[in-house]
Amino acid sequence: MRLSICIPTHHGRVKYLKEAIDSVVDQLTPDLQNQIEICVSDDASEDGTCELIEQYQKEHPNLFVYSRNEKNQGLAINVLKVVALAHGDFCWFLSSDDQIEKGGIGQVIELLDRYPDTAGLAVHLGLYDLHMEKEIAQMPLVWQPGDLENLRVFSSTDEALDESLFVNGQMSQLVFDRKLWGEVVRTEGLERLMKFNYVDYIYIIGKILTKHPKWLFYPVKLIKARQQNASLVALHRDSELEYHQEMFRALSETQAALRGRSHPSYKIWMRKAYIGFSWYCPPYVIEIQRLELHHQYKDDFALSLGYARYWYFIPQFWYRTFPAFLLPLIFVKTEIGIRNWLKMRTRLRGLRERVSKAVQELKHSRSVQITTLDDHKMLLHPLKVDNVVSRTLVQDKIWEPFETKLFKEIVGSGMTVADLGANIGYYALLAAKCVGPNGRVYAFEPAPDNYRLLVENIRLNQYGSYVIPVKKAVGASSGEVELFLSPDNRGDHRTYHGNIFSHDSSRQHIRVPSISLDDFFSDEAIRLDVIKMDIQGYEFSALKGMQRVLARCRKLFLLTEVWPKGLSEAGSSTAEYVQSLLDNEFDLFLLDDSSSAMKPVNMTEVLKLAADRADSMYLNLLCRKG
Repeated sequence: MRLSICIPTHHGRVKYLKEAIDSVVDQLTPDLQNQIEICVSDDASEDGTCELIEQYQKEHPNLFVYSRNEKNQGLAINVLKVVALAHGDFCWFLSSDDQIEKGGIGQVIELLDRYPDTAGLAVHLGLYDLHMEKEIAQMPLVWQPGDLENLRVFSSTDEALDESLFVNGQMSQLVFDRKLWGEVVRTEGLERLMKFNYVDYIYIIGKILTKHPKWLFYPVKLIKARQQNASLVALHRDSELEYHQEMFRALSETQAALRGRSHPSYKIWMRKAYIGFSWYCPPYVIEIQRLELHHQYKDDFALSLGYARYWYFIPQFWYRTFPAFLLPLIFVKTEIGIRNWLKMRTRLRGLRERVSKAVQELKHSRSVQITTLDDHKMLLHPLKVDNVVSRTLVQDKIWEPFETKLFKEIVGSGMTVADLGANIGYYALLAAKCVGPNGRVYAFEPAPDNYRLLVENIRLNQYGSYVIPVKKAVGASSGEVELFLSPDNRGDHRTYHGNIFSHDSSRQHIRVPSISLDDFFSDEAIRLDVIKMDIQGYEFSALKGMQRVLARCRKLFLLTEVWPKGLSEAGSSTAEYVQSLLDNEFDLFLLDDSSSAMKPVNMTEVLKLAADRADSMYLNLLCRKG
C-alpha cells in the first residue's frame, strides 16, 4: 500500500465528509486503486457518518478502513487513531471538510516515487468559501513559502521547519512517512503528545524532521480548504477567540519543545502567528464577537492577558489588538455604527466610477475562457496582451490546424510526450487527450504568466494525474537563463538577447531556471515518444541538451519550428540546427500549411526554403527517427 488518505472526523461533518471522500474516490484509476486506502476515524459522531461509510464499503470493497470512538476524545487523540488505522508507506491527512483537487493524488504519488528517501512533503492549498464554489482569499504572505513557483527540496531541519512545516501546517497539506510517525509516537508517549492538543501532528512531524530532515514543498494547490466552517470551534469552545488562544498556546509549546524559546526562530514564528491571527481576527472582529457573546469585562481582560503571554514583544499587539479586548461595549457599538456608515458612503461614492471603468476594461482586460474544437476548456490571456495565440483561439477555436491534425495522428495512447515551450497548454492538452491516463505529458514553460494559465488549463480539463507542468526553460545545460518578455505576444518570450530587440529597449527581462532534457530525464528507463519544440530560436541549444535522451529512443517523432532569424539571434544557424537533426538520425518532412500536406526534404531543400523566407517567417518540420 503506497498511500493512506487519513480523515479524522467528528459530529456535524457528514455532509462535508462525503464531499471529501468523493474528491478521493473520483481520482482512483485502475492503476491507483491498488495503491490507495481511505482511513476514517470517527470521534463519536451521531450524524449518519457510520451509515455513510458502510455504504462506501459496499461500493468499494477493501478501500476503506473505519473506526468509531464510543465517546468524543478530541482532535488530538483522533489524529493519532486515524494514523494507527493506516497501512500505507505514507499518510496524507485530509480534514473532513476539505477536498483534494482532481489529479492531486497521482501527483503526490509521483513525487514520492521520485524522492523515495523523503520524510514527507507539504502541498499548497487554496482557501474556498463554505460551499466550495470560489476561492475567497489568499493567506498572508508570511504564511506562504518564499517560492510559490518551484518544487522545494529541503535537506536541513531548520529549513524544513521554518520554510514549510510552520508555514504550511494545515492538516490537509501534510504527507508523511507512516513508520517514522510511529517511531515518534512510541518514543514520546501519549501523555506528552496531549500537551500539544490540536497541533500534536505538527509536533510529531517536527520531531521526524529533527532526525530525517529531507522534506518537500510542492507549490501546486492540491487542496481546497473550506473556510467559514465553525463546527470545530462550536464543538470545543463557546468562543472563537478562546479556540484561537488554545491553538496558539499549543503552537507556542510545539515550537518551544522542538527548538526552545531561546531559538532565534521562536519570536519570528510567533510574530508570523500574530499576523495570521490579525488576518483572521482583526480588531473589529474581536469587538463584534465580544458583543455577540455578552462577555463580562473580567472575562475579556483575562482573554487579552492570555494572548499577551505569546505576543508581549510585538508593539502592534499592544496598540492594535489588546485595546479591542478592553474597549467598553457601549463604545464598541458606537464605533461599529460609525465604521459601517463610513464604509457605505465610500462604497456609494466610488460605485459609479468603478462600474464605468469595469465595463470599459472588461472586454480586453480579463482572461477569456473558451472551448476549443477538441472540447478542451482553456483560459486565455487578455487579448490586449496576447495578439497571437489567445486572439487566434478566440476567433477560430483552434491553433495551427494542420499541425494540430498531424499531432493528434502521431500521439497515441500510453505514450510519453515532452512539450517544450508549452505556452498556455494548447498542445499539452491535445497530447493528454491522446495519451490517456496510462501516458505522461511533460509541459515545459518558463514564463510565469504562461505557466499560471498552463497549470489552470490542466486543472480545468482534469489532466492533473498525467500532465506534469515544469516551470523551466529547456536548453543545453541546467542553471538559469534570462527570459525576455514580449509585451503583446505571450508566445514570443525568448531566452536570448540580440539585435532583434534593438528597436525595443524597454522589453522586460527576468531570470528563470533552465534544465536540459538529459538532466530532467536522467532515469534511463524513461523513453520519449514525441517531442514538440517551439522555443523561438533556442531549439538548437535544447537539442544539444538532449543527446542522451535521443540516443536511447529508437523511435521518436520531433515536431519543431525552424525560424532562421531566431536561430541566428540565439547564436546558431539553420544549417547547424538541421545538420544536428540529421546527425541524430532523423528523417525530415516539411509541413506545408497551404496544402495541408507534408513532404520529405533534405538539407539543401530546407536551406533554400529558409533563404526564401523573410526574417519573420518560419518553417515547421516533422522529424522522424526509427
